[in-house]
Amino acid sequence: MPNIRYSKNEHAALIHSFELYIGATLPDDYKTFLIEERFADYCPGIFDFAEGNMPIDTTVRFFYKMDPEENYRSIYPETDLFKDHFPDRTIIPVATDDGGGRFVMEHQDGIWTGVFFTEFWSGYNDYLKVADSFTEFLNGIRLAD
Repeated sequence: MPNIRYSKNEHAALIHSFELYIGATLPDDYKTFLIEERFADYCPGIFDFAEGNMPIDTTVRFFYKMDPEENYRSIYPETDLFKDHFPDRTIIPVATDDGGGRFVMEHQDGIWTGVFFTEFWSGYNDYLKVADSFTEFLNGIRLAD
């Protein structure tokens, strides 16, 4: 069920505040998802890694929210974690899996370079590109059985 705590305009304002926080404009497909889904819990779903990348699928547990007041699922503390770990890069988490892995997007040289998967156990140092865009990432998720 959608989070109706905020209107679409208020969601757009939360997104804009986050863009100011990271110093980059989010991709349009990601912003549309955030506004249209109204920060609803989108999962659980299974993300199928492209053939040859990894021999496993993983469960997408939830998407991070732009709401700074959201204690558990706010994107802000997770973004800070990546900022502390990689101060010269702009990396934002968009979703998490059941094993502590993160699906993240990276912004380099004025563009978003795609969606990547990284695991907690690697210290978030190993990145596997799983999609060229947020839309491609969403299209790779199937509902859990």
